[in-house]
Amino acid sequence: MKPNQTTKLIGRCGALALAAILSCGAFASCGKDGTSSQSEQETASPKAFTDAGLTITLTDSFKKTTVEGYTIGYEATNVMLLGLKENDSTLKGYTLDQYAKLVISNNSTLQDKTVKHEDGLTYFEFESTVDGVTYSYFATVYQNGNDYWLLQFASTKTQYSQMRPVFVKYAKTVTFS
Repeated sequence: MKPNQTTKLIGRCGALALAAILSCGAFASCGKDGTSSQSEQETASPKAFTDAGLTITLTDSFKKTTVEGYTIGYEATNVMLLGLKENDSTLKGYTLDQYAKLVISNNSTLQDKTVKHEDGLTYFEFESTVDGVTYSYFATVYQNGNDYWLLQFASTKTQYSQMRPVFVKYAKTVTFS
């Protein structure tokens, strides 16, 4: 595998969801400290979203959004999901762990992160601070044939401990057509 191809391929994740969150205005309805009521997620009804061959069950509080460089995007008042689908011959035969490690290794801000496993999910977690607000991310990886997916669930750090179990629940609903 040529390093340039790998860097080009996974490098699109760059700062991962951070730039996308800022550019599309997610969390705009949060309070000054970046928090908002979790009641929206607790009272909303489940809703399946299908795009680019992936189906995920979130809630009806989510709305589809478009973020340049990402295959899918959904946002609610205090959370966001961005997904990147990759299909490249340089990834052929990669395991989920190898793909996740490649994403991590190609992002300088993630160098100390490790791939973990929980409830059948392969994931890693990280934080990033922008304009004084710290965001926390639950990033999961999937494989469907030759397609690899990176899904990033994000919330403010203050909401993350409450939202993490919800992110795991959402991540476990992913199916492919």
